[in-house]
Amino acid sequence: MALNHERGSTLLVAQIDQYSENDPSRVWASIPLDEEDLAKGFRNVSYRDLVNAINLTASWLRDHLPPATGPFETIAYIGPKDVRYPIVAAAAAKIERKVRRHE
Repeated sequence: MALNHERGSTLLVAQIDQYSENDPSRVWASIPLDEEDLAKGFRNVSYRDLVNAINLTASWLRDHLPPATGPFETIAYIGPKDVRYPIVAAAAAKIERKVRRHE
């Protein structure tokens, strides 16, 4: 699905989907194999990996949250602010929710 939008007008989740479709092996993030020893290397996370994680998370949220009573209701996220946070935030957007991080 090709998206033709002016720059800045595409929703982030649609842009991520587009990257995954057009260049699925494009690297989204590189995660250390060992946070204590970066010399051990990194694991690349592709946009295909990212989209799969977002879609699985969106499905899980849809199955476990009560129905929304309005558009883009806020859900709480209690967890580390690492690569999981943008995955949860994008998944929430896919099911028309938004995330607020609790510290």
